[in-house]
Amino acid sequence: MAGMRRRPGRLVALGAAALVIAADQISKDWAQANLAINQRITVISGWLSFQRTENSGAAFSFLTGHNELFILITAALLVLVGFLILGRLAPDRLTVVALGLILGGGLSNLFDRVRLSAVVDFVRLAFWPTIFNLADLAIRAGAVVVVLAVLLRQTRRGHLDRPVR
Repeated sequence: MAGMRRRPGRLVALGAAALVIAADQISKDWAQANLAINQRITVISGWLSFQRTENSGAAFSFLTGHNELFILITAALLVLVGFLILGRLAPDRLTVVALGLILGGGLSNLFDRVRLSAVVDFVRLAFWPTIFNLADLAIRAGAVVVVLAVLLRQTRRGHLDRPVR
């Protein structure tokens, strides 16, 4: 229809997801091949090290040992993200890429849960309380970008300037 803007394509999100899955799985394969459980290798002294763990819980090892529950919850959330992508409901390319990051990170961690009954984590930052992986980083980055994109759209429309009644 004339006047309607075309929504960003699915291939952008699926490409972002594929890149995240590939990078995450390759890095986890490296960690499993080169690091024993809890072995630490310093990369940048006082800032970055690699230490392999296997997390059977959620972030911060929350609810450790409930793998089936996490598989179910993750699958349901990924269906929702997939619906947003495939239904072309994302309003702009930035949000599409962010959803692709979330999808890729979620699928990669889900693959670990199904295959290993745990998620392989190995990145340790001195200032961060937990060990994580590239999929976790992609999920967090994607979520932050989605929130910022929503706030930016709302600000541009003037919705954040009105008082709540």
